[in-house]
Amino acid sequence: MILTAHVVYGIGAFINRFLRPLDLSASYDIMTVEQKRQQLAPKSVLKALRENAGLSQEQLAVYLGIAVSTLRRWENEGMEPSMTRNQWQVFCQSIGVSFDALPQSLAAPAEANA
Repeated sequence: MILTAHVVYGIGAFINRFLRPLDLSASYDIMTVEQKRQQLAPKSVLKALRENAGLSQEQLAVYLGIAVSTLRRWENEGMEPSMTRNQWQVFCQSIGVSFDALPQSLAAPAEANA
């Protein structure tokens, strides 16, 4: 049993000293592929309306009674929202815009609807 503990300790020490990835995040601006894609992708109208209202994705998803992943899909993948009449009323109240003032498409890039 003592031999096994020494072997395990030795392997752990070796990994910690030689195989642990370097932490470059402090000295370099490291972005994930998803962060780069979001930075380059135009913002959807839905996302712009939500952000202008000062709401997080989590807050709006709770108000609408939907999963955050659904809201993210609507915002990031250009999918048109499908909501009930009640959800549309809550959405318009939450963002402070009347239903008639909404653009024709919420999935389009914000610049296209400006």
